[in-house]
Amino acid sequence: MITHPDLHGWELLKANDFWLIFSILSLLSGTGLMYINNVGSITQALFINDRGSWEEHAGSKIQAQQLIARGVGHVDELWKASLSVGLAYGGTFGLLPVITIEWFGLNHFSQNWGFVSIAPVIAGNIFSLAFGKNYDAHAAHQDPPPSAPPPAPTSPTMSARGGLPTELLCYEGKECYVDSLSMTIVACLMAIVLSVYAGWLDRQRLREKRVEVWASPEDDS
Repeated sequence: MITHPDLHGWELLKANDFWLIFSILSLLSGTGLMYINNVGSITQALFINDRGSWEEHAGSKIQAQQLIARGVGHVDELWKASLSVGLAYGGTFGLLPVITIEWFGLNHFSQNWGFVSIAPVIAGNIFSLAFGKNYDAHAAHQDPPPSAPPPAPTSPTMSARGGLPTELLCYEGKECYVDSLSMTIVACLMAIVLSVYAGWLDRQRLREKRVEVWASPEDDS
């Protein structure tokens, strides 16, 4: 007889498989949320680097676009980021609920997915704070170029990162945030390694199920 998984509650939290899925989602969602939360600062850095000054009305047109790794060096290329990050981030949240059902069962899916989906809350904040610290380190120790006059005192320019405004601006283009991307590259590589291990575990379980199916007629006889 084939048994179906049914983990929930404390049994779920004590399972190594849960923490494996939780870690993978943390690394991937943290990367995606860092891009989404800080795309305003990325846009400003690239816009100023391309055009020499920051114009609020012009920059707002591309606030919704996201970053595609380290290769984006101009503001007009941010559409590539929107496509790649959107597909990867959306695909992650399309696949992980299915894996949660497959590994832990359907009977308590709502509760189990609730525990798994805590991962983006934790990782997203950690990655975004790391981005902000790196961006501020570049912005705090430099003078604007001659073509970029400081904003008027009556209407200070604000740069929102993760919902937290700051008056600091970075004029170094992608150098303002490239170290943060290096961090997320390492995080994604770690997620790939963990995903390969999870795939190996899944194949082992499939083999065990096949053995049970083949053995069941002999048991009935």
